[in-house]
Amino acid sequence: MIINNIRDILIRLGIYEYVHHILASARLLLLSLIFYPCRFVYSYLAFTLQKKHDSAGADMKTISLLCPTRGHPTDAARLVLNVHRTVRFPERIEILFYIDSDDPFKNDYLALLGAAKKRFRRLMRCEAIVGERMNISKSWNALARECKGELLFMANDDKVYVDYGWDIQLDKETKKFPDGIFCMWFNDIRVAEFSACFPVVSRVWYEALGYFTPDVFEFYVNDTWIWDIAKRIGRLHYIPYMHIIHPYMTFYSFAKSLLKIHRQYSPLRKGSDADQQTKMYWRDNLLFHAIHSRREEEAKKLKAIIDSRKSNLKK
Repeated sequence: MIINNIRDILIRLGIYEYVHHILASARLLLLSLIFYPCRFVYSYLAFTLQKKHDSAGADMKTISLLCPTRGHPTDAARLVLNVHRTVRFPERIEILFYIDSDDPFKNDYLALLGAAKKRFRRLMRCEAIVGERMNISKSWNALARECKGELLFMANDDKVYVDYGWDIQLDKETKKFPDGIFCMWFNDIRVAEFSACFPVVSRVWYEALGYFTPDVFEFYVNDTWIWDIAKRIGRLHYIPYMHIIHPYMTFYSFAKSLLKIHRQYSPLRKGSDADQQTKMYWRDNLLFHAIHSRREEEAKKLKAIIDSRKSNLKK
């Protein structure tokens, strides 16, 4: 009753959405500062004490993290460190970065990633792919063509893995789909089970469609494209007990709420970077809905693989 009364007052004052956003952002901030560090320690101790995964198994999947990046060389190096610390078997992990040839920080990237490669020798591969500047969708595909992993994992340089041994968990989850057709994702708290933030697909999926992301989007909805195709064939698989966070987005979102400059609640300065991002967001979303029939065709290709595997098992 009290909560409803407070909500009604905030609605009448016209600040309900603003206050709601502040509280949601503060929750994410507290999770980043308190819960997630504790979660990592807990998961690490659990693996160490159980000692159930001391040696690599024959069915262990190789994993490729595909990360387009621009202007954030230290974040890219931090991602390598984070991955190395949180996986049980670094020797089956491949991390590929796409760097624009005109990136002013290109040399910093090459230096930092070169040092990371020497420091973390157990990683299967850590490479920078330098090429012409292109949209992020095409960048992910350029990395997918170069990768060698059996699992393709969408990545950003602001991404932090929380739970130790997430690679072991992926092995367990992929065994549930012997035909290799699935879209998996971890819990990022913000969208959680409602959409695939940083999806994982198999090489079977990638080769069936001929691409990782559809090439046509400037920046947004690439993950939603994968999620939507999997939804059409009933192959969505959310892993709620494995966590990923976006620390910079969390802090930035909280700061924007406090300063009342979040684009949802205050007018954008025309011509600003935020204004351009909003326009890009709507362009990508309009295109996403305009070409829905293409996703239906892609779903049919994957469904054919599922049906073929089922028929072979019946023989």
